[in-house]
Amino acid sequence: GYLAEAYGRFWRPLSPAIVAMGGASNFLLYSTELGCVARLMQAMADPDLGLRLLPSCLAGRLPGTGAPWAALVAITCFELVLVSGLKFDYLVQVSTLLHVFVWWFSIAAFARLRLDAGQGFERLRLWEVPWGRLGALAVVCLRAPVLV
Repeated sequence: GYLAEAYGRFWRPLSPAIVAMGGASNFLLYSTELGCVARLMQAMADPDLGLRLLPSCLAGRLPGTGAPWAALVAITCFELVLVSGLKFDYLVQVSTLLHVFVWWFSIAAFARLRLDAGQGFERLRLWEVPWGRLGALAVVCLRAPVLV
């Protein structure tokens, strides 16, 4: 990428190292996102949890590891259809639009949980933003320019 080219002008060995680290970073981000989405789909399809938001055929797990194989196969097939038929520019635009929607839905979920907590409903928090309100403000300030 352009960073590898720019830093490669200062010191030649940096260019291939930046390309290699960028590739490793993208691969790890992709595999992590794939695992998270597959677990989410598996949980949404699991009849034991009672949600049944997706067909139960997506709830299949491997016996030894518990890996959500059915959801992984479904996601992989869906991504192959997207990649094979669409141009790269369009995929980037769709990805950006989806990230904006996820961000707005996260804000809406936060507001809903905050309003419910004000009415006496206390929920167990799975995680908290470090440094309290200051950390939450930092997250919003870092993400807000992307949405504008």
